[in-house]
Amino acid sequence: MCENVYDDVKNFEELNSREQAEMAVNIFANAEAIRSYNANTGMENGNTMRNLQVRHTVTGTNWNKFYALTSVCVLLLFVLLLTTITVLLIKFNTLNVENNQLQTSYDNLTIEKYQLQKQRDTFQNRLTSVGWILFHSSLYYISSERKTWTESRQDCRGRGADLVIINSNEEQEFVDNLSKSKKPGIYIGLTDLENEGVFKWVDGTSLTTA
Repeated sequence: MCENVYDDVKNFEELNSREQAEMAVNIFANAEAIRSYNANTGMENGNTMRNLQVRHTVTGTNWNKFYALTSVCVLLLFVLLLTTITVLLIKFNTLNVENNQLQTSYDNLTIEKYQLQKQRDTFQNRLTSVGWILFHSSLYYISSERKTWTESRQDCRGRGADLVIINSNEEQEFVDNLSKSKKPGIYIGLTDLENEGVFKWVDGTSLTTA
């Protein structure tokens, strides 16, 4: 019985030694697996970090391109705006200069008009003082001497004028009133000397009736 017990103890010790060895092997194997896992995990982490770095680099590159493109667009818009403002300023200055020139010309013409009107009034006053009559923009003179039509025309031309040519109904009425005030009447610039019965004005135009 003692031998059996001894054998059992010995077997138990041997069994424990094998189990201990197996446990040691298992622990060693587990340690190797852990180291291998850690190594693989480290590689994976390294790859992940590299991927993140690559992604970050790609993202940064895209952002730089976008920023550069935006900067170029803003610069072009600024140049376009500056060019437009410059052109408008040049046109404004040109128009302002032209406006000043036109205003100066207008002022000069106004002064000249006033001077001409003054000269005209002075001239008309002198003419009316010696027998000329103003009607609208024309001057008329009635001689106090009795003459023929030809002599009357010569007298008119000697004064730098000619026998009256009637161009409107108003002028016709004016001449009629003058004729009534002068007896036996007045001559007008209408004649048929060149062709009897065919009347023409002294400027060569034919007589027309309204």
